[in-house]
Amino acid sequence: MERKFEEFFAFKRFFDFSVSSDKRYLYISEDSSGTFNIWKVDLYKKTRKRLTFFEDENIYVIIPPAKDMPLTFEADFEGSELAQIYVLKREGEWPDKITKRNDRFYRIGKVENLKNKRKIIFNSNEENEGFQDIFVFDRKTLKYKKIVSFSKYLEAGSLSPDERFLTFIDVIGLFRHALFIYDLKTGKYEKLIKDEEDLIIIPGPWSPDNKGFYFITNRGYEFQYLCYYHLKEKRIEVIEKPKNDIENIAVSPKGSLIAFILNHKGSHKLFVKSRLTGKLKGIKIPEGIITYLEFISPLEIILSFQNSDTPPKIYKVNLQTGRIKEVEGGFYTGLSSAELVKPRVIKYKSFDGLEIEAFLYKPKNTRGKIPVIVYLHGGPTWQHKNFYFPLIQYLVYKGIAVLAPNFRGSTGYGKTFMKKIFRDWGGGELRDVEWGVKWLLKQKWVNPKKIGVMGGSFGGFLTLSCMTRIPEYFCLGVDLFGPSNLITFAKTVPEVWKFFMEEFVGDPEKDKKLLKERSPVNYINNIKSPILIVQGARDWRVKKTESDQIAEVLKKRNIPHEYIVFEDEGHGFLKRKNMIRAYKKIVNFIQKNLKDC
Repeated sequence: MERKFEEFFAFKRFFDFSVSSDKRYLYISEDSSGTFNIWKVDLYKKTRKRLTFFEDENIYVIIPPAKDMPLTFEADFEGSELAQIYVLKREGEWPDKITKRNDRFYRIGKVENLKNKRKIIFNSNEENEGFQDIFVFDRKTLKYKKIVSFSKYLEAGSLSPDERFLTFIDVIGLFRHALFIYDLKTGKYEKLIKDEEDLIIIPGPWSPDNKGFYFITNRGYEFQYLCYYHLKEKRIEVIEKPKNDIENIAVSPKGSLIAFILNHKGSHKLFVKSRLTGKLKGIKIPEGIITYLEFISPLEIILSFQNSDTPPKIYKVNLQTGRIKEVEGGFYTGLSSAELVKPRVIKYKSFDGLEIEAFLYKPKNTRGKIPVIVYLHGGPTWQHKNFYFPLIQYLVYKGIAVLAPNFRGSTGYGKTFMKKIFRDWGGGELRDVEWGVKWLLKQKWVNPKKIGVMGGSFGGFLTLSCMTRIPEYFCLGVDLFGPSNLITFAKTVPEVWKFFMEEFVGDPEKDKKLLKERSPVNYINNIKSPILIVQGARDWRVKKTESDQIAEVLKKRNIPHEYIVFEDEGHGFLKRKNMIRAYKKIVNFIQKNLKDC
């Protein structure tokens, strides 16, 4: 039976979910309506009710209603990332926007311990476009005010259960954080951990007794590990320090258990630790990725899960029996996991001996030499993981292999590996991709004349770098909203990010020579193969001018290319119809040009 393209995309994408205080209802932001709206799911009766009816806004963070307090959520307009905060006072009504400026962002902070709370903490640049300050919103009076503003980039952590204390971090640099606590009663703040070189701090939930809070850090260590800060003693307790990154944590209602997720080779392992006995227990779940995690009873967790052959689903997991029960998600159609491909993780050495891991998706039952697409992730401080990628699965279904390398700069391999990308865009990581292609060329099943490259955001920049600086390897390229000119990119990122640019990419004035040397737009004449460029007009991170520049030069020099712009999208595809249209265009472009290689 021949599967249609649309079947691979026929599933719900979840942006957030949250459980009501009585643990009966699940509030989900998902896109079955075409954009991300809120649905209320009865966990016992399994009934669903749609609560919001937005056509152009997309809903991100959700905080359920509580007694005399409305459902509260964050949403942006057409992917602009200028999120606003809304309240839904009663079901059946239209939400009210409570924030003031559509040209500024308002982002709700950590939502642990906020389910029944009157106060909501959020980050915003409302008063100064280049500064991220911390605000508090009162869910009864529906008014908000700024509470902390002393640095360029502050990020709210968690509010204590008694609503008195707030943790927050001062982001002095990408790898230089300081941890603070703010007293909402006195209006005073105190520094708990001073900033150091190579230090990341991620505030986590408080213990229910208000005596302290959890946080994730890499202080003095390669990987992210779990700690607890004892407020009265001003003491840090190391809870778990593995040789992989801990990425997410949740605390049971009475605080006796803490659950955490461990990143291992791009998949997650789930563990639960008793705070009473210190006993650590691994919870058996399928190999894949856990996106959201929350306790709904002392021994039950609800989480969002997916892997390479399973689209996002929400499960309830009994920590005592190990029983897993599906709540939401999966394919709409009859497409099954058995028809899809599980990737294998391969390793190869790069030009300087650094070991690079990559996910290899190889079609089933193929004969002879086959084409390959090299898929490059964004970030660059991100990681290609064991997610469900419908575009990749469809390409593989059509007989095209995919190699997705985690080049230097990727997360999940320690901070030394990740920092190798800093101020070296278009440097070592480009060589990592080249040596990944060299590995492919040694495989007997690879058609050396039919290798393409594709990526989005930083992966788009790297795609452009491949097509312009090592073009001899590639017969086509697909760039999705990637920077083409590092000088103009550094000048046009959001104001609130600009102080990161020198550390991360380079200063557009001081490092002009380096950035010019690494900008793909300056090597257009080297392109030997067709290229497709895709861009969202509302992109907040990589402005449309980045794609305009390269498309203009390609047009002037009669280099084969296609350029498609989505007027109602930002940095990615939030509207389902746009996602389908874009990926169908990409597939057609790849199939057409592979034939001509």
